[in-house]
Amino acid sequence: MYNRHVAPRLVHHICSSAPITEQRKRVVSQASGTVLEIGIGSGLNLPHYDGQAVERVIGVEPDLSMLKLGRERVAAAPFAVEVIEGSADAMPLDDSSADCAVITYTLCTVADPAAVLSELRRVLKPEGRLLLCEHGAASGSAARTTQHAVNGLWRRLMLGCNLNRDPIGLIEQSGFEFVDHERFVLSPLPAVIGSHYVGQARKAA
Repeated sequence: MYNRHVAPRLVHHICSSAPITEQRKRVVSQASGTVLEIGIGSGLNLPHYDGQAVERVIGVEPDLSMLKLGRERVAAAPFAVEVIEGSADAMPLDDSSADCAVITYTLCTVADPAAVLSELRRVLKPEGRLLLCEHGAASGSAARTTQHAVNGLWRRLMLGCNLNRDPIGLIEQSGFEFVDHERFVLSPLPAVIGSHYVGQARKAA
């Protein structure tokens, strides 16, 4: 009951807060062409894509409760939106078929980040871009200790979300190299939940 009805609305509410929405806009507005969005969820990114630059968005999402919350955003998008109901670690998409990949607040949740990133790398064109906006491991030792201590409870309450993953490391270990990235604490959140990573990566040679 909680995971099907309460948690999706709670996650949607938190992930649509003003500070997080600003980060979504900042990252998603850079996308173009055919876009692969991992963890499209309730469609919170859709209003922030540049309708003149994006041809279509392919959104992958395993949680049907989240997809139901995003139906109106999908219908209102000024470009084609294809939703794949399933896990991103095995996508029914051709090799080198996406111009751009978007990952926002998703690597924290997927069960096997390495498998998902491997699939993403397969689907992304050789010259394609990966746009990232994630929260994750804090830089301070006190905040990291707290993250490790509460991560189990947080994960159960927030649909599998982990506080202490390193998105930059995960992406680099999966055959990508960053063009640019930055790490900061998103105000007014504490570092335990507000440690953020934003950047752009390409396939490593």
